[in-house]
Amino acid sequence: CPNFPAKIGDTYFPTLLEAVNAAVSGDTIRFHAVDLIGPVGINKALTLDGGYNCWYTLKTSGATAIQGNVSVDNGAFTDTMDSILVN
Repeated sequence: CPNFPAKIGDTYFPTLLEAVNAAVSGDTIRFHAVDLIGPVGINKALTLDGGYNCWYTLKTSGATAIQGNVSVDNGAFTDTMDSILVN
């Protein structure tokens, strides 16, 4: 893929952690249909939207898999996860 595996708006991120750290409450983070490496802590309301092709133009038949722990602090994760697997 020519783009990094995570995207917020028009900004691309090379890792799950960098995308989550850069996000502000209410953001949607889009991911390619790839395996991402955790752990990651989420302490803000985010939407994780996975399963995209390399150009983020359409959903594939695959999902985004997070390998490692995902922790949610203070009940902050109030939005949705779409096409995301946590292994």
